[in-house]
Amino acid sequence: MSSIKYLPYVKQYCYLAMLIFIGASSHAQDYLGNWSFAKVIKSKASKIMLEDDMIAMNQVFKSYYIELRADSTYSATMLSVAQDGNYRFQNDTITLDNKDKFTLMKTRSAVLSTRDFDLMFKRQDGLSPQKEYSFLITDRCEKIKFSKDLILGRWVAREVKVSPDNENPELTETLLSSLVLTLLADGRMDFNIFGIQDVKLWGIDDTRTELILGADEITPEIYNVCKLNETQMILKLTTKGTLIYLIKEVDERN
Repeated sequence: MSSIKYLPYVKQYCYLAMLIFIGASSHAQDYLGNWSFAKVIKSKASKIMLEDDMIAMNQVFKSYYIELRADSTYSATMLSVAQDGNYRFQNDTITLDNKDKFTLMKTRSAVLSTRDFDLMFKRQDGLSPQKEYSFLITDRCEKIKFSKDLILGRWVAREVKVSPDNENPELTETLLSSLVLTLLADGRMDFNIFGIQDVKLWGIDDTRTELILGADEITPEIYNVCKLNETQMILKLTTKGTLIYLIKEVDERN
């Protein structure tokens, strides 16, 4: 009789335990799906990151995607290279088998903490992650006439859009996103990608609508100039359709 007396309380405890279990499981479910890189929060290697360094790092991780599956496996992809592995869920945190930790911040955002960086990710709708562009929204490029004086100076790439038909487009975007182009009045050009510098010649075609980089080479790269003013420039590679958005750096000493 005494066991029957306490049966309602036992049912209540079982019900509460079930709710706790379901709550924990549904919380784990919040992580499942596709996540795409949003921005670098901080570098653990350096307390202070310069603006250019931050922009470069954001471009490096731009192609970073993570898919978390219900069977405790994941797939991480960056620069078209995929890595599969396993994860475990504990204390509201996903821990990947490479020791990186993935923590949900809000319903649609999370932080991936690696050995060197804290990275913000956002939930990606749909099965296939889609890249987002801030400046190069359209592929259209109507070339314009421009003056030599306006194009002179130091130009820094801020966004690159490569056609999917190109070989390894994500790697190409990452490399060109670090481009620093300095066009000098004497026809020389400082060409810098990820700190590797080269000096080439540049020129303008007869119609003054195309920029020729490496004018002294057998196969120079020819770009249509789609936009150009005192602060911004958009170039489109005529052969492959690659778009580059650049901003002009002004020497504040002048």
